Amino acid sequence: MLTRLIGLIAAQNPLQAKRINTFVKQQDADYQAFAEELLSFFQSEQELAEAACAYNRVCMELLCEQIQFYKTGVYSLKGVPEDTRYYTIGLLLSYLFWPNHYKMFCFFKEHLDSINIKRCLEVGVGHGLFASEVVQHFPNSSVILVDSSGTSIQVAKEMLNCPQARFIHSDYLTAPLEDRFDFIIMGEVLEHVSDVVGFLKRTHQLLQPDGTIFLSTCANCPAIDHVYHFHTIDEIRGLIQDTDLSIVRELVLPAEDIPEDKWQEELVTINYCAILERG
Repeated sequence: MLTRLIGLIAAQNPLQAKRINTFVKQQDADYQAFAEELLSFFQSEQELAEAACAYNRVCMELLCEQIQFYKTGVYSLKGVPEDTRYYTIGLLLSYLFWPNHYKMFCFFKEHLDSINIKRCLEVGVGHGLFASEVVQHFPNSSVILVDSSGTSIQVAKEMLNCPQARFIHSDYLTAPLEDRFDFIIMGEVLEHVSDVVGFLKRTHQLLQPDGTIFLSTCANCPAIDHVYHFHTIDEIRGLIQDTDLSIVRELVLPAEDIPEDKWQEELVTINYCAILERG
């Protein structure tokens, strides 16, 4: 199915396919297993074709945003598209085809191997990929997923197919969450909200004393729905520490092979993920 999907992407955008094939050829058996598992979400040839269209559309939109960002130095703030399903599916496939996103997913999975989860919260569920991994690792865990997008919740429900998962369609800051959690997922969330401090403070409040958080976000990373512009990784670290959270481990992934002292000057997109605990 992976070969078929790449072929469908190539038919619309040969350049994307060339990049994907270069990346895929370098991967091992673990990647192949991940690809097979992720692509099982698409049940028919039509769904696979729609996924290819969604991926190409997202990549083209991101390229346009990046070009504009290099000219202006600021995000366009276009806002979330009305058709969020294509966007959610396109971003789901980014974990299969974008090297930095795949590395962050592997970082996340490594952490799951080192902990035991009884109560998990995912903030901004999006496509549900991360919560799906939790359910597979800990089938008896309680999983709650919060998102302000009804479309994202629907896609996550389809992907998870998990009766014990509870979905809450709400703003995270006002969602009815009373209990604490031993694991909280905030994957690619902070850049989508204006009240970053509020999100981090609420997450601190909901975390059990011995719990951990998986957080990922990005700096200088324009997208149509990115609201908060982190300029540097130190800015991200500072906000984490200001909300009384500590960084246990982190992964910093520039999108281009450029020396670190040039990142800010050249507006290099940087992906960032970390495991956090209470400070």
